[in-house]
Amino acid sequence: LVQSLSVKLMNKSKILIVDDRKFDRILYKEYLGDDLFLFEELSNGLKIIETLDAFKPDVILLDWQMPVIGGKETLQEIRKHLRFNKIPIIVITGVSNPMELQIILEFDNVDFLSKPVNQIEINTRIKNTLKYSHHLASVASL
Repeated sequence: LVQSLSVKLMNKSKILIVDDRKFDRILYKEYLGDDLFLFEELSNGLKIIETLDAFKPDVILLDWQMPVIGGKETLQEIRKHLRFNKIPIIVITGVSNPMELQIILEFDNVDFLSKPVNQIEINTRIKNTLKYSHHLASVASL
């Protein structure tokens, strides 16, 4: 039983949620479910590099508009480090300005979801992002 539990935990994908609103972090975890994922949370990008080194997420959900260190600055910091360039990032934003959305999509390996987040959409986007990321990793190892 202990062995099967540890195998199950090892197979869970890791999601880092960076959002200043605790309610949103809780909502995303509820939408995605802890039976399939392990979660880590940050309320801003202040400790992003230390958290990435320790947690090693498979995907990052990143709020775009946060106090202290916002989404853009957090994304820039992540992409400065080559070891984190392959981590897919899904920016979650209420921004609808096309120029701002263009800034988001100019980063490599980044997608976005509009707020309010829909449960079906976040689940599908995470599933597809992880599937594509695992496919790229398997191709790269050939």
